Amino acid sequence: MILGDHSGGGSGGEKKTLEQIIKERLNKALHERLAEIETKKEKAIALDKKIAKLPDGAEKRKLLYQKQQQENFNRRNKKSPVDEERALHESYQILLGVITQLNTFQIGFNEIINRLGS
Repeated sequence: MILGDHSGGGSGGEKKTLEQIIKERLNKALHERLAEIETKKEKAIALDKKIAKLPDGAEKRKLLYQKQQQENFNRRNKKSPVDEERALHESYQILLGVITQLNTFQIGFNEIINRLGS
């Protein structure tokens, strides 16, 4: 199925298929989510650096304890950045497969209708 101009502006008049539009939106969502995960990683690295710089004392012990509790939670619930990235990529691949299958089905369905109509 070909749709109108969805190029995001301009007068190019480029026609995109529904599959292309869905894939573009899916890619955009994937990259946004990956950016969020990268931010989590950067925050964890910054916390590690902060802990390393602190002298031994109550604040350092508190931060180490909080970090350990967060790591335990992430491990139990598969919420570490690596686990989240893995799940995100798996979901992305499944959705791409479904989109391709639906497009193939749509093309096949349209061909059958055209043959019956002639």
